[in-house]
Amino acid sequence: MCDLLRGPSKCLFTMLIFLTDFYSLRKDVETASQRVEEMRASSGLHLLEQELADLESKAADSSLWDDRAKAQETLLALTDVKDKIKLLAEFKTKVQIFSFG
Repeated sequence: MCDLLRGPSKCLFTMLIFLTDFYSLRKDVETASQRVEEMRASSGLHLLEQELADLESKAADSSLWDDRAKAQETLLALTDVKDKIKLLAEFKTKVQIFSFG
């Protein structure tokens, strides 16, 4: 790291390089975080959440199993939507972890 025996200016220079690298990394992470939010918005997260509510309502209907094929289709769609929402949430969490808070 820094060796005061070689002179304080060398030490200061080393710290400035470190801070510059840190600032650059922080900006990159902030940019990535903004892109994630844009991707989540463009992926139709709100539409997925609406679809989830609709499918959950259908799944809660007592007549769901009157038509077994339709019930299986509904449950598969429900699982698919939940998986998509979970994937987007995990992606956002990973970016937040790397954005230092």
